[in-house]
Amino acid sequence: MHGDLQHIVGKSRDAERGGFGVLSTGEKLAVALVLNRFDWLTQMGYTIAEAIERIGTSWTALIPDAAKQLEGDFDSLQAKLRDNAAESLDALMRERDSTNDYSP
Repeated sequence: MHGDLQHIVGKSRDAERGGFGVLSTGEKLAVALVLNRFDWLTQMGYTIAEAIERIGTSWTALIPDAAKQLEGDFDSLQAKLRDNAAESLDALMRERDSTNDYSP
């Protein structure tokens, strides 16, 4: 079961970055559910209920955990971006202050 979860999470990360690529129909449906991309389901001609039926109960049970893992990735990325932005702003302010302190 753990291997299936990591498989779905990995395919979801890939799809999040660049679309479906080469995925089976079941993988595409699972990814669309994990990422809440109901537009992808519609493009594929599936309803939510049909997608759930197609991927089966074992994969359907993994959708919430996969979505939580990806949400954690997003939260972590947001925190890193926030920290990097703060560090960059601090560096720019120090540079500005050092330039203003310079008097010919």
